[in-house]
Amino acid sequence: MVESEHLARRIEIRGCVQGVGFRPFVVRAATRLGVRGRVRNESGCVRIHAEGTAETLERFRVVLAEELPPASSIESISDSPAELVGYRSFAVEASATAEPPRIRVPKDLAVCENCLAELADPSNRRHAHAFITCTDCGPRYSLIQELPFDRSATSMSRFGVCFACAEEYSDVDDRRFHGETISCRECGPQLRYASMTQSTAAEGDPALAAAIETIRGGGIVAVRGIGGYQLVCRADDAAVVMLLRSRKNRPTKPFAVMVRDVDEARRHVWVSSEEAMILRSRENPIVLLERVASREVDGRAIVDAAAPHSAALGLMLPTSPLHRLLIDGVGSPLVVTSGNRGDEPLALDDAEAERDLAPMVDGFLHHDRPILRAVDDSVVRWIDGAAVPIRAARGYAPISLPEIEAMLGKRRDAPPAMLALGGHQKSSIALWTGSQAVLSQHLGDLETLAARTHFDRAIRDLTRLYGCRPMSYVHDEHPEYHSTRWARTRGVDAVTVQHHHAHAVSAMVDHGLLEREVLAIVWDGSGYGSDGTTWGGETLRCTATAYRRVASLRPIALAGGEAAIRRPHRIAAALLLDALGHEAIMESPQLLEHLGLTFGRFESITSLIHGRLHTPWASSVGRLFDGVAALILGEAAAETTHEAEAAMMLESIVDASITDAYRIPHSLDPLPALGSGDPSIPRGDWRIMISTIVNDLMRGVPPGVMATRFHNALAEWAMRVASGERIGEVLLSGGCFQNRYLTERTLDLLRSAGKSARGPRSIPPGDGGLAAGQLAVVLARRT
Repeated sequence: MVESEHLARRIEIRGCVQGVGFRPFVVRAATRLGVRGRVRNESGCVRIHAEGTAETLERFRVVLAEELPPASSIESISDSPAELVGYRSFAVEASATAEPPRIRVPKDLAVCENCLAELADPSNRRHAHAFITCTDCGPRYSLIQELPFDRSATSMSRFGVCFACAEEYSDVDDRRFHGETISCRECGPQLRYASMTQSTAAEGDPALAAAIETIRGGGIVAVRGIGGYQLVCRADDAAVVMLLRSRKNRPTKPFAVMVRDVDEARRHVWVSSEEAMILRSRENPIVLLERVASREVDGRAIVDAAAPHSAALGLMLPTSPLHRLLIDGVGSPLVVTSGNRGDEPLALDDAEAERDLAPMVDGFLHHDRPILRAVDDSVVRWIDGAAVPIRAARGYAPISLPEIEAMLGKRRDAPPAMLALGGHQKSSIALWTGSQAVLSQHLGDLETLAARTHFDRAIRDLTRLYGCRPMSYVHDEHPEYHSTRWARTRGVDAVTVQHHHAHAVSAMVDHGLLEREVLAIVWDGSGYGSDGTTWGGETLRCTATAYRRVASLRPIALAGGEAAIRRPHRIAAALLLDALGHEAIMESPQLLEHLGLTFGRFESITSLIHGRLHTPWASSVGRLFDGVAALILGEAAAETTHEAEAAMMLESIVDASITDAYRIPHSLDPLPALGSGDPSIPRGDWRIMISTIVNDLMRGVPPGVMATRFHNALAEWAMRVASGERIGEVLLSGGCFQNRYLTERTLDLLRSAGKSARGPRSIPPGDGGLAAGQLAVVLARRT
């Protein structure tokens, strides 16, 4: 029998194919099929030289496309003839770095089940080793220095590899074959515990034991995680949770809670099958879940202080082997929150942590694996059949934007590198390298000097990692945003994009609709309007390059500006003034008492509004939420300590069985705000609704009924606006659509009206997704 002729093929694979065990997968597939050759990482792809019979090579190509490692994904495979070399085996070659990166940067992955089994096995040499990883799990993005993803280009390069680990690394049948973060107790990173009350420090296993003892005893420990430090304490101890709130100066903002597994999660929250999959996923986000009635569970109930004023609780499973060891050792759910001061970035190294976090903690659990970039925990919520990122960070970022790449791929000449800078709160940045587009991890608010320094560092880091130098910057129209001022001082092209148009186009990117005209309903807290006023309740008819405002919300007076946002009873007073008039309110002292306002304080607010002193006006659904929350809930929502707190309180009492709604008709009445734009734009007139809520208050209607009717009123208003426009595609964007009930109710009504309505999917609907829209707008205009 004549042996079939051997051929050679050059196969190039692009996508998320580095740092995810792809080369080991290729070697195992080749060995199994009898293919000979070589595989290597290059800056833009994985490149394979394969030799074998035509039939064998075809089977090999099918396996490469269909039997992928769990964390990988393929965007393209090219296959071309190559010169036959005559290889006798299949092996991994050293990586090549000649070209600029065009590759999907690997994301940080949660510890896998195989590594957890080793962690718990006393007979395994990695038993209780806090830094177990394999090709299927472990840190990636947080420790990459440069691409391609090789150990020498990560922060693991400082650790040598022992003989046993080296054997595993070289064994094609081992789970750690070419596992670049491989380590064990002998050669890997080590733990160190520093107590705030004792001068001695423990290392190794005693360090872990000391941290566990401190936490179990009601203390707070700063733990160095994957992307930065976290503050950790028991979640079943109200006293220590309140102590953490006091030390961190975080009175009411919810804390995330870590539980051991999904079974334990179900003791505290409702978990659907889809939400269980998200909890168990390799991305390992914090998942916002509906709480069950408060009750003790084996003496380990999560205290209400972990998430006051909220019907949702943010839960996550252990991220790393270290987190699993901590939760098993303490024996209770753990509060795990960002290790930072106020709105500042995460602490990354020992010295920074001990300088910034010392007043908050009783001890530090350090380790010596360097963190190269701060990456916070991601937060997601299951909305309308999708895991919507509220905060996109560890496990999700950087987010690839193939829709932008596809739009530009149809053009002959791609625009040069460009960076979009997002907004001011929940900042993120988006980069066009000249060949690919990505959205960065959550960077935080840009209020403090430390936050702005972190913003600068993140820009340098992202552009260096992707090997490009932006030739232009895109920023918001707001003249006082730090990102705006930053762009205008760079000495290169700086381009503005209107805030709500950017939100709308980010949704178009999310759904691959950049070539279409859509109707975008964009509701948020505030954004600088093209007329110089504050917008936030807009319906836009738009393409990727232009928009037309077709409806908005009646503007609301914000007496004292930012002070009104922190004190929603000021907004409630403004709503009452516009809806009822001054005289009617003065004749209802019980209404002011309900809001926690004296006559004198109310008169001061009235003076600010009538005199137009320090009183901007905002057509903002977010601010309407604040004012209505204060009106319905009274003093409980009179003042807030974090963004959207009043809105969260209102959402937490919604009763989905209630279907009736207040009325928000359209109005073309003269507007109270000076320079508030085109008076011909239909305005959602909330005055009738406010009058009805006041009547319901006087009649003793339960707050949950009023809250639901308010949500339903907004959804019905959106449906009526969309029904008046001859366009089928309707997209929802903006921070208000992080509210699951509002989003799903609005989508249901739009779909019942015959619209193709879509909510958020993979890009954050709030300002965390703004940069993706900014980038797409300018790139579309330039092609």
